[in-house]
Amino acid sequence: MLHGMGTDDASREPRVVAWFAIASLVAFAVIGGLLSLLAARTVRRNAEEMAVFHARFVIDSVLAPMFEGVDLSEPVRGAEYERIRSLVERSVISARDVRVKVWAPDGTIVFSDLPALVGRRFPEEVPELREVLAGALRTELTDLGEPEERAERPIASRLFATYAPLRPAGTGPPVAVGELYQDADVVRGEVDPLLFDLWLGLGAGLVVLYLAIIPIAVRTSRELRHRNEHLREQAARLAGFLAREQEAVERLRELNRAKDDLVAAASHELRTPLTSILGYVRTLRRPGAADDPSARDEFLRAIERQADRLSRLVRNLLAAAELERGDRPVEPSTFDVGALVAAAVEALPEAAGRVRLDVPPGLPLVESDAGRLAHVVENLVENALKYSPGGGEVEVAVRAEGGWLRIRVRDGGVGIDPRVQDRVYEPFFQADQSATRRFGGLGLGLHVVRGTVEQLGGRVAFASHPGLGTTVSVSIPLRPGAASPPGSSADPAGAGASRHPVA
Repeated sequence: MLHGMGTDDASREPRVVAWFAIASLVAFAVIGGLLSLLAARTVRRNAEEMAVFHARFVIDSVLAPMFEGVDLSEPVRGAEYERIRSLVERSVISARDVRVKVWAPDGTIVFSDLPALVGRRFPEEVPELREVLAGALRTELTDLGEPEERAERPIASRLFATYAPLRPAGTGPPVAVGELYQDADVVRGEVDPLLFDLWLGLGAGLVVLYLAIIPIAVRTSRELRHRNEHLREQAARLAGFLAREQEAVERLRELNRAKDDLVAAASHELRTPLTSILGYVRTLRRPGAADDPSARDEFLRAIERQADRLSRLVRNLLAAAELERGDRPVEPSTFDVGALVAAAVEALPEAAGRVRLDVPPGLPLVESDAGRLAHVVENLVENALKYSPGGGEVEVAVRAEGGWLRIRVRDGGVGIDPRVQDRVYEPFFQADQSATRRFGGLGLGLHVVRGTVEQLGGRVAFASHPGLGTTVSVSIPLRPGAASPPGSSADPAGAGASRHPVA
C-alpha cells in the first residue's frame, strides 16, 4: 500500500511543481506590473517636476530680463514687440519650448511669440492668474481643447503648460504671469528611455528570481514528498501498533470474561459434587442410617461418584495449568493400549452400558506416557457422554496403522455449531457460556486433550455436524520416533485433520 502511495506522490509531484510555477509566474507578473506602474508614475512625476523647474528657470532667468522697463499693463506692440519676439525665438523657442505667453492680471495676453494672440482677452483665466500672482504655481497637461489654446494646435498634439509670476526687475511683486508651453511628446521622449531601462531591469530581475525559485520549489517538493512518505510510513506503523494494541485489549477483555466465566462455572461445577458429598455424609451421620447396609452402600457409592467427578475437575484444572507452564516431562512406559482404554472407560461410572469398545485383538504394545493417554481417553469419553443426552451410545475404536496408534471416539449427540468449531480447543470455552448452561463442565476437556496429545508427539482432529454427533480422532506414535511426522501421507489422522485440523 505504501509503495502505491509513493507512486501516486511521484505522479503528483510534477503537477504540484507546475501549479507552483504557474502561480508564481502570475504572482511575479502582477507584482512586476504593479511595480512598473508605480515606477512609471514616479518617473513621470519626476519628469514633470523637471519640466516645471525648467519652465520656472526660463521664465525667471531668460524671459523676465527681456521685459525689464517694458510696460506690461497693455499689449506690447511695434518695435518693442519685434525686439522681444526676436529674443524669444532665439533664446527660448526650441524643440522643447514651443510657445511663450505673458498675461496681464485682467486675462489679456500682452505678449506671445504668435502675434495673433497679442491683445486677446480671456476673462475666465482671471481667477487662476490671480492665484499665480499671489505666489501659487500652476501646471497642466493639455490636449489643446481650451479656446486660448486653439492657436497651439498646429505646434503639437499635447502641451505641458507652466504658469509662473513674472518679475521683469528680478525683485519686487510680479506685474504679470509668464506662461511657457513645452511639447509633452518631447518631455515624454525623455521619460520613455528611463522607463524602458527600468522595465528591462525589473523584468530581468523578476525572470532571474523566477528561474532561481523553480529549482528550489522542485527540491522542496521532493523533500516534502519524502517527509510525507516517512510520515505515512510512521502512520502505518502506528496504525499497526494501534491495531495490535486493540487486539491485545480485546484479547484481555476476552480473557477477563473467560476468567469471570471460569469462576462462575468452577463455582457451580465444584459446588455440585461437594453439596452431594456433604448431603450423603450428613445423612450417614444420622442415627440408624449406618445400620442399613443397603442404604449405606448406596450413599457411599454416590459419594465415590461425586468424589471421582470432583477429582476429574481438579485434574483437568491442574493439567491445563501444567500445559501453560510446559514444565511436566513425558514419562514413557510400555503398555497394552486395549487394557488402558478399557480401564479409562470403566473409571467413568456414567459410561456403564453406554460405551461400545471396538478394540481388535493383537494390537502392538505402545511406548508412551500411559497416565496422560488414559487422561485423554477419559476426557474424550466423558465429553461424548455429556453431549449425548438421553442415554445415547458412544463408540470408542482403537487401531494401529503405519506406526501410529489411532483412537477414535464417536457420539450421536447434539454436535458442535459450525460458528464456534474454530474455538473448541480454547481453554474454558463452551458454546453455552452461561452459569446455568445445559451441559456441565469447565470447557477444558478438548483443550487438555490437544495439549496432551501434542506433548506425546501426535495430533487431534474432529468432525462434527449439529444434531448428528461428533467424531474426535487422536493419533500418537506407537513408539517415539517410529512414525512419520503428523500431517504427512502416512499419518492416519491426516484425513480427519483435513476436515478440521488442530492448528
